[in-house]
Amino acid sequence: MIAAIIFIFGLLIGSFLNVCISRMPRNESLVFPASHCPACGAAIPPWLNIPVVSYLLLKGRCRSCSGSISVIYPLVELLTALLALALYLRFGLTLHFFVLAFLCAALVVVTFIDLEHQIIPDEISVTGIFIGFAYSLFSTNYLFPATTIGLAVSVITLLVLFGHQLLSVVVNIFTNRSAEPGEESEFRYGEYVKILATTIPGIACCIYSLLHFPRQSWADSLLGILLGTDVIVISTLLYYLLRRTEGMGGGDVKLLAMLGAFFGWQAIPFIIFVSSLAGSVIGVAIMFIKKQDSKLAIPFGPFLVMGSLIHIFYGAQLVSWYLKLFSPGGALP
Repeated sequence: MIAAIIFIFGLLIGSFLNVCISRMPRNESLVFPASHCPACGAAIPPWLNIPVVSYLLLKGRCRSCSGSISVIYPLVELLTALLALALYLRFGLTLHFFVLAFLCAALVVVTFIDLEHQIIPDEISVTGIFIGFAYSLFSTNYLFPATTIGLAVSVITLLVLFGHQLLSVVVNIFTNRSAEPGEESEFRYGEYVKILATTIPGIACCIYSLLHFPRQSWADSLLGILLGTDVIVISTLLYYLLRRTEGMGGGDVKLLAMLGAFFGWQAIPFIIFVSSLAGSVIGVAIMFIKKQDSKLAIPFGPFLVMGSLIHIFYGAQLVSWYLKLFSPGGALP
């Protein structure tokens, strides 16, 4: 019974995610106007806005203009519902389930926006960084003055790195200012060295805290944010030095930082490995199909999402299996 409710609720959330995917890149309100046909602008009444069911009944056509409705809409709804159901079956009805359900919903939006527009909105990634870090405080073992000092360093570091982007998001929400389609605040190459320098004190603070004080979950989260930031920044700088062209952008930096905030530093190597492997295989296949060279722009965000989802459901098992291969007597025959 609960599983059915979770699935239905996931469909409803997926319907809202479709609104986010459609409107966020254009910086439009997620509330007004109400749901309408993107082709003719006709309002969609609630009885024709039932997730998946309405698409099937209307045979993928608008009732007013008979225009085609993208199959992406029911796909997003089904994907969101299936992820919610899988999380429930894996973690039960716990706080961790709700947090991961929120994260997976955000990752669905990131995936489809990045695939179409090759951007990752700060409204998702930057806000997610602070929410993920705040979630780590629930499982932190508070020790005075170590935790107090660590949290002070954390807040200062996060505000220096992402405070400007967070302020822009807040201003955008409350002023509803207009923006060009696909606008996204990017880290510029000239600032990348400053970013690396900024992360060093925070990384040192996290390592010291984890070595000397038990269960400092804030340190796991902050170290995940900083390592996620540095991995993409260093990769981007090296790519630029070698190729003299842009590789991954600021959106990927903030997305991996958000994943580090929720999962902690231990997840970063696994997510990077899986996403890079998947990106290489799929990227080569796409270039072969489209008969393009290595200059073909392929968004990396969906691969980071893929790595994070595999980490959620199978990360521990895969890491354990991998380590057994190199343990005494664990090698394959």
